[in-house]
Amino acid sequence: MKRFTNHPELWGEFIDVKIWDKIKNPKKYAYKEIFVGSVTDPYNPQEEIYGRTRALLTELQGSGEKLSIATKSDLILRDLDIIQTLPDAHVSCPVNTLDETFKDGMDKPVIMDYIKEQYPALLPLYQEIYNRGSRSYWESLDTELKEYAAESGLEYVANDDGIDRPFDASPVIVNYFCHSEIKKSARKGGDNNA
Repeated sequence: MKRFTNHPELWGEFIDVKIWDKIKNPKKYAYKEIFVGSVTDPYNPQEEIYGRTRALLTELQGSGEKLSIATKSDLILRDLDIIQTLPDAHVSCPVNTLDETFKDGMDKPVIMDYIKEQYPALLPLYQEIYNRGSRSYWESLDTELKEYAAESGLEYVANDDGIDRPFDASPVIVNYFCHSEIKKSARKGGDNNA
């Protein structure tokens, strides 16, 4: 986003609060796909102050859009009253790690420098994945997740963004490890919007 905003600050050291004119005709979004959270978490701490994500959800009510929200924050619980009124809304909660200290550091601007400084034992793994393109770690993790899903009675899907489920359906574990292999099946019915 820095190339679009010309911010001199490092990524994560600035915020732009988006203000827009009220959506006059929300029906123009009928059957279109809207993805909230593609660049930054829509429920970051500033959302509690500015409420822009909640404002967007309120304005989209009754539009008939296909809404997907990705967040790591439990602040989304505040907006469940609105999200439940959107008939084609999906919420995903990415899990990068179960180590909270590591998670907090992962959102720094230069992840490899952070790993080298704070978790040097993990550096060879990250270099293997990101610098050499090895998939062995993801394949191992994929096997573990399949087993976990089976033991837990949950559905498991790999690299498919076309999951269509009722809001009150049980959760699905979705593996998006290899972004280049994600099936774009959800794009068949409408335009992608970010």
